[in-house]
Amino acid sequence: MGCGKLDMQYESLDDSGVTSPENNSSAISLLAVDGYKLLFSADAGIPALTAAADYAASLNIRLDDLRLMQVPHHGSKHNVGKTILNRIKAGNALISAGATAPKHPARKVINGFIRRGSTVCVTAGKNLCHRFGSSARAGWVSAETVPFYDQVEA
Repeated sequence: MGCGKLDMQYESLDDSGVTSPENNSSAISLLAVDGYKLLFSADAGIPALTAAADYAASLNIRLDDLRLMQVPHHGSKHNVGKTILNRIKAGNALISAGATAPKHPARKVINGFIRRGSTVCVTAGKNLCHRFGSSARAGWVSAETVPFYDQVEA
């Protein structure tokens, strides 16, 4: 189901996503390892991510220079919006989703991260090893990036 041809300038994400109270009570964890920041957001929605960004800002912790962000709720369009993605930016965005998940990840979410400079990888049911200069791991494959989509779901 497409909504027409898109380019990098057109923002298809909006801030109207609503998710459950359970998802918005997800633990959001920021790890700092060897000078790199990694953000794990579980199934958090826009209100939870906004509260986390506000809290980080109150502590003078930047969230626009992350090395890696785990994209919430399998890349659902209900869990991120353009405003929060303008505040939280990562060089690498990792989306955990099943191999045949019909609506996850949303292409507009992938595009939103790419538009903000992220390299996006999706597990698609594979055991992935997204490594930074380390050796290969038996039984795991390297993460592959996904493209910017010129058509997205409505």
